Amino acid sequence: MRVDQILAILLMIVGVVMIIGTRRQWTWLVNPPDDLWPFYLPSLIKRLFGANGLRIFIYVVALSGIVAMAFLLAGYYSLLPIELPFS
Repeated sequence: MRVDQILAILLMIVGVVMIIGTRRQWTWLVNPPDDLWPFYLPSLIKRLFGANGLRIFIYVVALSGIVAMAFLLAGYYSLLPIELPFS
């Protein structure tokens, strides 16, 4: 396997975990502490758009990542602009 294929699979797994975490209402993902808004992006999104806006944002990010990595695995583009000697 090439490096970009391994990275694509890992990022697809992250997207799936984000969707599962949102569906199961994992607190650190869908209800982060408001005090961390300067340092933690989900806290900022929740502060600006509310809890429903945060859930929508997570779904959009996760699904777009899964689709982009599926295109990568299908061979339509590559994350690496050059061929590595060991790939």
